[in-house]
Amino acid sequence: MKSFLSVMSLFVVMFFSVGAFAQQKDTSNEDNNIYNEVTSYASFAQGKDALVNAVINATHYPESEKVSGEGKEFIVMTRFIVEKDGTISNVGIQTGVNEAFNAEAIRVVNSIKGTWVPAQKNGVAVRSMQYIPVGFSLPKK
Repeated sequence: MKSFLSVMSLFVVMFFSVGAFAQQKDTSNEDNNIYNEVTSYASFAQGKDALVNAVINATHYPESEKVSGEGKEFIVMTRFIVEKDGTISNVGIQTGVNEAFNAEAIRVVNSIKGTWVPAQKNGVAVRSMQYIPVGFSLPKK
């Protein structure tokens, strides 16, 4: 379990250095594009460790999967947009497992309290896509 959490922490750190799905245009206040080529990437305002802890503490193995999932580990990759004001929107699944795990992963991301520091392009806050892996582990009995 400890090694699984370490792997999850590594995934979180890796995915915060990546944005995606860009269109390169003017970065004015009217700009609603989602950028990946930015001067600085979006980050969780309370820090990476706080984010990792929030994800780990909020994640619960779905009850409906406990019988069939004994000893299994899964990772659901979530995606969302960090808006120019530091809020998040459009939480969804990049790579999922099934309906129960996917719904729990979305719930976890939506439950994270705190704001984000938005990505910046040439000194202007822009929208950017972010990813958070949500890990599930049910120990063997």
